[in-house]
Amino acid sequence: MPLLEDANGYDCLIGGGEMGARMRALDWSTTPIGPVRDWPQSLRTAVSICLGSGHPIEIWWGPEYVRFYNDAYRPILGSRKHPQFLGRPGRECWSEIWDEISPMLDGVRETGVATYSENFPLMVVRDGYVEETYFTFSYGPLRDESGGVGGIFCACRETTGEVLRARRHGTLRELTVHAPSAQDAIEASLQVLTNNPADIPFALVYLMDNERRARLAGSAWALPGSSAAPKIIDLLEESAKTWPIAQAMSGPLLVENLSERFESLPASMWPESPRSALIQPIAVAGDGSLHGFVIIGVNPRHELDADYQEFLAMAVRHIGAAIEAGRLQQREHAIATQLQAALQPELPGSTPGLRLADHYHPALNEAEIGGDFYDVFSTDKGVTYLVVGDLSGKGLAAASQVATVRNMLRFALYNGATTANAISTLNDTIADHNLLTGFATLFVGQYDAGARRLTYVNCGQEPGLLRRANQGAIEELAPTGPVLGAHSQADIREVSTSVSAGDTLAIFTDGLTEVGVRRTALLGLTGVKDLLAAAPHDDPAAIAARIIAGVESYALDGVRDDQCLLIGVIDGAR
Repeated sequence: MPLLEDANGYDCLIGGGEMGARMRALDWSTTPIGPVRDWPQSLRTAVSICLGSGHPIEIWWGPEYVRFYNDAYRPILGSRKHPQFLGRPGRECWSEIWDEISPMLDGVRETGVATYSENFPLMVVRDGYVEETYFTFSYGPLRDESGGVGGIFCACRETTGEVLRARRHGTLRELTVHAPSAQDAIEASLQVLTNNPADIPFALVYLMDNERRARLAGSAWALPGSSAAPKIIDLLEESAKTWPIAQAMSGPLLVENLSERFESLPASMWPESPRSALIQPIAVAGDGSLHGFVIIGVNPRHELDADYQEFLAMAVRHIGAAIEAGRLQQREHAIATQLQAALQPELPGSTPGLRLADHYHPALNEAEIGGDFYDVFSTDKGVTYLVVGDLSGKGLAAASQVATVRNMLRFALYNGATTANAISTLNDTIADHNLLTGFATLFVGQYDAGARRLTYVNCGQEPGLLRRANQGAIEELAPTGPVLGAHSQADIREVSTSVSAGDTLAIFTDGLTEVGVRRTALLGLTGVKDLLAAAPHDDPAAIAARIIAGVESYALDGVRDDQCLLIGVIDGAR
């Protein structure tokens, strides 16, 4: 072991912890740069600074880039590059990345201009496998006594953890998907996973059926039906050639040596295929029952450490939550469809003195029903009631109250002395018993075919429109009372007007008037009147279609609400 004598130049190697001791113990005469006593002062000074620093520092000296490094740099070398490459040429230590870094080193030696690289990707072999790593570093010139560049000073910091965390957090943010069904949620989630092929080389989602079989519901980077992505896995049949999902029913299971289990594996973004995969169960929220499994390939260029496992666990939780939300949305969709059929019935086949057409479309497509509704029915008194209403809100929350109001309205109209009396009774009942969470607007038209007379009550609804057949004039049937349920003992009046053959009645909610590319430029009542004026005569379906087409054209992708429209054309026969 060389002695620490100033005459031999070892004063520059004082201190430095483990690496200082190793440098003092190394016979430098066997290295390309020779014994310590022959080192130029510039190198001696640089090495002394390196050993005394708490920041990771590496020095490359001479044309062969002989390596020095300190204790802080030591972890970067892993288990395979320390200590044997101390004092050895750089190419020997970093042969796998030499093509990436040697041009930088050469450039600094030739020009004397420093480099700076941030989160620079390097595929290193420091623990027995090719590893995805990232570094922020600078190569700066070390001037020798001749004034030229004798070596390179590198201050560096490994940023692999930071880069991977940012990448994984981005994936988890995108995994907050909203879909109308469980299958849509699976497909949307898998699409997100394909944006991160490094951490997710492949992914499979299996859902359980009623026969204890797992059925492939979606895959990313794997061909459905291939050996690694079978379409069905029977939990009761164990096989060394498929996924052992039965063993993962109670928790995550790491499956290794995939190449021995499957004939072919999904390709990854790296030349090598994944060597292992993690099977994780999907539990249904609430009762915790098994819903399925997610199988995710492990990045072959990164160990499955605690951070990686936590990322995969959170990804599967996100996917499971999206599937459950989609399943509930699908259930609500089915309920809404049933409500739609019950609350928006088909128009009567024949109505005395009237030809009718209708249109209904909810603002929320996933609900297929909202707070708007209509009703048409005739009484034994020989009159027909035309009703259009709008309960505040949208979707199932509003639709759940539609049935109550509709049924109470029918009862009131059957038993009221007048239309105004019936609506007043209904309003008092709703207000006194707080039957609505919000409020309702309502237009009720009573048509007497024998008398050819229309009597109406309008409680805060959009004015109905009556187009006269003889001159084409359009009259507004303005509100005759406040919104329904706001308070009891409201002043609700009815108005009567005579009608003639060919006259057209249009009753609608604000879903037709409050549309447009922005709130400050809505279609409004004037716009609907213009559409009615331009619509054909006599055919109620054609009239409704023309109005709705105009509304849709004006709305584009802007503001819109539930749409409800009822068209009645006075027939020639009484």
